Amino acid sequence: MTRCTHPATTAATLLLLALSPFVLGLVGPVGDATLFHLPYQMLVGDFARAGEFLLWNPWTNGGSPDGAEPQIGAYSPIAVLAGLIGGGSSLSFALLWLATWSLSAAGFARLASHLGAPGWASLVLALAWSTNGAFVGHAGHTCFVHAFAFLPWMVFELERALAARGRAALVHAAACGAAWGLSALAGYPGLVVVCGLFLGGWALVRVLAGEGERRARWPAALRALVVATATALVVLAPSYAAFFVEGADFSGRTDALPRDIATGWRTEDPVEANALEPRALWTLANPLVAALAAEPARDPFASTDPTSVGLDVGLCAACLALAALAGRQRRREVWALLALGLVFLGLALGGTLPLRAWLYDLVPPTRLFRHAAFFRVGFLFALAAVAAHGAAHLEPRRVARAALVVGAASALGTLGAFASLDLWPRSTATSALAVLAPLAGGLVVWGAARTGDVVRTGRALVALGVVTAAAAPWIGGPLVSAPNTRVQSLDASHRADLDVGARGFERRLFAPTIDPSAEAALLRGDTAAVAAELADPVGRLFDSANLPPKVSVLAGYTALNNALHHALVAHPVLLGQSVGAERVFFAREALHLPGDAATFEAWAGAAAGGAVPLVVHDDGPAPLDLASAVERARLAPLPCVVVRYEPRVLELELDTPAAEAGWLYVTERYATGWSARVDGAAADVVRAGFLWRAVALPAGARRVEFAYRPFGHPWLVLVSWSTLGAVAVMLVRARPGRATARAAVPVR
Repeated sequence: MTRCTHPATTAATLLLLALSPFVLGLVGPVGDATLFHLPYQMLVGDFARAGEFLLWNPWTNGGSPDGAEPQIGAYSPIAVLAGLIGGGSSLSFALLWLATWSLSAAGFARLASHLGAPGWASLVLALAWSTNGAFVGHAGHTCFVHAFAFLPWMVFELERALAARGRAALVHAAACGAAWGLSALAGYPGLVVVCGLFLGGWALVRVLAGEGERRARWPAALRALVVATATALVVLAPSYAAFFVEGADFSGRTDALPRDIATGWRTEDPVEANALEPRALWTLANPLVAALAAEPARDPFASTDPTSVGLDVGLCAACLALAALAGRQRRREVWALLALGLVFLGLALGGTLPLRAWLYDLVPPTRLFRHAAFFRVGFLFALAAVAAHGAAHLEPRRVARAALVVGAASALGTLGAFASLDLWPRSTATSALAVLAPLAGGLVVWGAARTGDVVRTGRALVALGVVTAAAAPWIGGPLVSAPNTRVQSLDASHRADLDVGARGFERRLFAPTIDPSAEAALLRGDTAAVAAELADPVGRLFDSANLPPKVSVLAGYTALNNALHHALVAHPVLLGQSVGAERVFFAREALHLPGDAATFEAWAGAAAGGAVPLVVHDDGPAPLDLASAVERARLAPLPCVVVRYEPRVLELELDTPAAEAGWLYVTERYATGWSARVDGAAADVVRAGFLWRAVALPAGARRVEFAYRPFGHPWLVLVSWSTLGAVAVMLVRARPGRATARAAVPVR
């Protein structure tokens, strides 16, 4: 007999083999993974190889505080390590992508074993979890997957904290928080909040529905959640503190979203809310349904993005979950877990049920993100956890009945999905296979389990689980991979040097992949020529392909969006000041005005008339005579030389000393971390022109140096990484818990 004694390692290895085409360069990523995450991870790799963190990116949008954007992973040890190994090549991204998936599989295997599942079942459920509808659907959203990939580790350590006492309980609670914080350092913030809410729900289930030794006490659960939250806040601090401090004047993403956009409830723009449509429940039947819906010409969902509809959990997990719900062991807990999952499914259905809107009112952090469909992750995790409970108390004949029900329901559900959503595959053979495959899988498990033999039942489930997991990337098709043409192109264009220099100061409007005629049209004010592209700019105008070759652009693809930055491209005079090499200006005076949209339109109107005044946004007094003040604040080109231009330093030398006192204005993006020195003396940097930087110049000034240091750097990252290291050391030293461990069931 052989035993699956290392399910975590085995699951991670099998998943890596299934996804190996990415490492081998046979296929490339899709969606945001190729447009956004791949180029940015290559940039993180360049900085890592140079011994630096990516704090400021001078090549995108006139400059960007990328350390303040959690989705980039500038402070994530995993992203930085992948960058250190792969450098600025696409290998850096492939390593990050694969590490995220394989770590999640290993984490769920550990959790399933902790819940009592035998080794073979832990392996099967780990594969089912890491190839479910959320993983496959969001394969093109690297930061989404990274956020929920650590959920198994978070719940596993919470479980251990609730089972332990004294110092050990605190150590495991801190480990739970460390995993949570680690997920946040390269994860989508909204999903980080979703995972935190699920942790609270899991603890509640243990308190209210746990039986015997699995019943947790309120004080222990609250203590564990408090310690976990505190640890997570320390770990995620470098990126999120910068996000709220640096991002406050840079991007609108730090503000709460309107209730209808965040939740989907009674919204006039359901597409923006991206709540799960009830018709998406058909994807429970078969992973092929979500894949077919991803074909642009066939998308049947009016308001849910096809990447956000997948609810498939795999035949094996469904069989074991149904068997658990019909069983007698841990009955209260498994039904409570199912109820928790259904609550999260109800939250995902934000446009149909008011649960997400109520959560918006009650929990302020949930007001900062949309995509209500994210909450389906909690439903998928709860089903997989219920399946682990079923595997812990395996009753083969009950599994046999469950397999028949699941197989038949999947086959009928697949037929129903094809018919109701009009998603019939293009060939009859594919349709037949999609319907008959789950039925055949159910029959295989039924045939093995009806004998009552645990070993034969395990073999059948392992075979089915491995086959379905291996097939998941292939079935997912356009949701998972694409030809590797873009990967090869980005690798070929890559330049590792981080010295921006005078060449980098010369800025173009769009990335090299964008048709130059679009830039020409906007510079002459012909927005009608690119109206279709402006309506849907991602990939058509906005791209991050400028990052590998280090080409400075005004409009790249970034998550730190700013509505005024987007509006600027529609004003040719303002646009002309923001591209090219002549981007330094002088004004005798400045207009001290608010930085709101109404003032921007008035300023743009003045620019259209030929007079572009310097507008600064500080506490200075507003002009009494606006007409005369505009004339005194008129901007004029200021001849100078770029002496030094590095990612966090810009040094300018005027051709001649300033003849009079005034202001130097440069169309480089402003953030609160920028400081300046004028001829060696410290000077304040103020936000000017709504987006850019300005500094007061005394008469006779010659040299101006800008330097950037984000809030809390480097101390916050030092504390964050030290906390991760300390928790890891304490875990290694902690005595492993064995209270709920079970010996692996042998599988011949």
